[in-house]
Amino acid sequence: MKTLVVDDDEDMLEVISQYLSLKGFEIVGRAKNGKMGFEIYQRQKPELVITDIMMPDYDGLYLIGKIRQVSPNANIIAVTGDIRDSTRIKLSEENVHILFKPFEIKKFLKICTSIKENYVKTN
Repeated sequence: MKTLVVDDDEDMLEVISQYLSLKGFEIVGRAKNGKMGFEIYQRQKPELVITDIMMPDYDGLYLIGKIRQVSPNANIIAVTGDIRDSTRIKLSEENVHILFKPFEIKKFLKICTSIKENYVKTN
């Protein structure tokens, strides 16, 4: 499954990308903010986007909003340390999977695998 990973934390970007790659996901792009992420999204057309929410300049909510404009049913996982109710509500309205940092890697893989299996079934 073609996957885009967006996070301003270089270590997190690397860990998620490497882990998913080992699990059979094709990492087609990595970005450090929402603007770069959307540019890659438009070029690569990934089937899964994993994004942090709190990033400088263009955050994950910006990225999700831009993706939803062109691909309303895109598969998106938001990974965030922002536990405010307002953020939770915004993410729920965008119909994304939400993982709060720190998260269990098994739970993360379960969500990714479920998305991949559903994608394969419908395409």
